[in-house]
Amino acid sequence: MTPLTLIRLRRQRGLTQEALAAELGVSFATVNRWERGHFSPSPAARRRLAEWLEEYGPTREAWKQAVQHNETLMGYDEWRSHD
Repeated sequence: MTPLTLIRLRRQRGLTQEALAAELGVSFATVNRWERGHFSPSPAARRRLAEWLEEYGPTREAWKQAVQHNETLMGYDEWRSHD
């Protein structure tokens, strides 16, 4: 997931970085670094992100939009299971 994709998905759900961090069980600084492209989510964090996306929105549609905007090279299922 690219930083722009994460930002867009978070904003679509009306969350601040702090709120997303709390939902994922990570620090605000971690979400901030992901969104700035300084770090990528770990495999465990990617799984939590996938679960969050499943719970909070039309993930396949959002993923299709990300692909259409060239914001990812991975398919939805590949991203969800990527380690």
